[in-house]
Amino acid sequence: MTTRSSQSKAEANLTTPTLLLDLDGTLIDSLKTVQDTLLYAVDFMGKERPSDDFLSTIAGPPMRVSMARLGWSQEEIEEAMPRYIEHYDTEMWHRAPLYPGIAEQVKNLAELGYRLMIATSKRQSVAEKTLQHVGIAHYMDFIGGAGDDGKTRQAKKDVIAYVLENAGDDPSQPAGNYLMVGDRIHDVEGAASFGIDTLLCEWGTGTPEEWEQAAHLVKTTDDLTAAITAILPPLAIAKDL
Repeated sequence: MTTRSSQSKAEANLTTPTLLLDLDGTLIDSLKTVQDTLLYAVDFMGKERPSDDFLSTIAGPPMRVSMARLGWSQEEIEEAMPRYIEHYDTEMWHRAPLYPGIAEQVKNLAELGYRLMIATSKRQSVAEKTLQHVGIAHYMDFIGGAGDDGKTRQAKKDVIAYVLENAGDDPSQPAGNYLMVGDRIHDVEGAASFGIDTLLCEWGTGTPEEWEQAAHLVKTTDDLTAAITAILPPLAIAKDL
């Protein structure tokens, strides 16, 4: 996969303002695809379908977390996950569009000189091909996701640690200038493990109760660049892309 860092001759250093970008509910509107895939797994397991209220909350967190919230045993989760993964990989991954205006905002942020690093609970390979499909992978300096085995890097803090390592930093004591941009409490809590503030996007699937836990909020995609630059100022001179 071609990302911005693979095109650059010089490695970015830890003084470069760096954005840790969630994917589901932040950049792409994946709720319907995740809902449909969970329902496929529910039907396969012969379980009662969850309520619409429950389904409205499942984009963002690892699917194992949502299955556990349904009261499924660990053995049931292990049986259902391969079916979930297979269905999403074959039927759903390409159906989640960018939120309106996100492509322009990502381009603006890249031109301002930010390092853009994906930190998502979506599996690594799916995150990569999704970003290619929606046309913004080339703006990313790194794409970090959950393990493709559906077991490793499941917690958001583990994904963020993986991304920080690939930023050239020490996750046990990060020295870089970071801001997490997400839409759920998992983004807030994961980033807080490393002393990183979070900007929550109100167009995602989070709730007002989750928004209260974030250091910063942004209401619309049109406001994203301005909100980020007010919190974490960009480099004085934009990088050549």
